[in-house]
Amino acid sequence: MNRPASFPLALAAVVLVTTAPAWRAGDRDAGSRSPAGTPFASLHLELEKSAPAAGEALSESPREIVLEFSQAPQMAGTSVRVVGPDGEPAQLPDARADDGDPTIVRLAIPAPLEGGEHEVRWRAMARDGHVVWDTFLFTIEAGAGQDSR
Repeated sequence: MNRPASFPLALAAVVLVTTAPAWRAGDRDAGSRSPAGTPFASLHLELEKSAPAAGEALSESPREIVLEFSQAPQMAGTSVRVVGPDGEPAQLPDARADDGDPTIVRLAIPAPLEGGEHEVRWRAMARDGHVVWDTFLFTIEAGAGQDSR
């Protein structure tokens, strides 16, 4: 069968047109910038849960930030930062994969964070090179930055 040279482009346009409504109509997953509702959304790495959880109010500083993903991220393309109430990133060690479960990323917090609202900024890279990122907030009650370490 002889197809015109523009056939691959036309085929790509048909695929985009038929999947675009699902892309636009799909909810955005609360944990990642991957659009949900697309036929391939389940193939992408997504944040499934975190500790502290988004919006959580803590009575003391956490000892670590824990992110659990739908698949093991490539640590070379994964980072986690915590930005304090003053807008400055906390000086923390690099995040690391959990020893027993590679879908879990841990960020140690060796010294207590100050009280107030903190923003966790994370970026993770899937095996296929797809990168997702997002942020979430948690609060440490004012004056409660010290913990019982």
